[in-house]
Amino acid sequence: YTLPEAQEFYDGFIGLLIEKLKIAGKVAIKNEIRLSMHPGQYTVLGSRDKEVVKKAIEDIEYHCLIGKGMGIPAEDFSVNIHLQGLYGGKHIDGIKRFASNFQYLSDYAQGTLSVENEDKPNGYDIEHTLELAARIPTRTCLDIHHYACHRMRQNEKVKNSEGKVVNRKIRDEVRHISVNDDFFKEAVKTWKGVRPLFHKSQSFPIENEAYWMKPNAHSEMYHDEDLMSNAIPMLEYADFEVEAKHKEVAVNHFYDYIHAEQDMA
Repeated sequence: YTLPEAQEFYDGFIGLLIEKLKIAGKVAIKNEIRLSMHPGQYTVLGSRDKEVVKKAIEDIEYHCLIGKGMGIPAEDFSVNIHLQGLYGGKHIDGIKRFASNFQYLSDYAQGTLSVENEDKPNGYDIEHTLELAARIPTRTCLDIHHYACHRMRQNEKVKNSEGKVVNRKIRDEVRHISVNDDFFKEAVKTWKGVRPLFHKSQSFPIENEAYWMKPNAHSEMYHDEDLMSNAIPMLEYADFEVEAKHKEVAVNHFYDYIHAEQDMA
């Protein structure tokens, strides 16, 4: 859609597409189904490259076309991206570039945009996305798994199943964010009365050696009951988008766990 050579092709059936989206939108609204979109890692609104920023805006507007076509108000739709654009510089520089380029988005895009914290220790943490939200009217998408991964900075030497000594990220010493954290409370406030949409995922089980140095990778299912229990109180204030390889199977597993915990309370 965003490629110039594809414009004529899309122009030929965009009207029909919008009519179909309207039908889907009515179903979503009637059944209170929350919808969101997540442009890729190359959508960098805080880039130093003007061409990258131009294409980022086009990509965000393309995703917004779906929400608008479905008739979903901007505040009830979510187009979520990463802050990014650090380039080895200071965090505040990328925040300022993002904030400056925000004005070039349409009103709908501005109203639907959310920005999540990143998993890399040198990337943008929750404090940076909150700083951005203090500068421009965007929402903070708290990724509670990224919050933990951002703090996994130490490695340990361990033997793998073949007896070889390798590095493994230390997970046990990381403090996970909770419902009582100020960062959680401040992230909720950025949604200004709209129920927030946050991200929830887990690392692969520690037994899976392939991911010893990649704790940020999303596991197939939620397997850590302590982390699942930690997230349940947050559901009083926010929705979670489940990021897991097994998709709906993982969602149902988490859903069943929540109800099992409630029945035991």
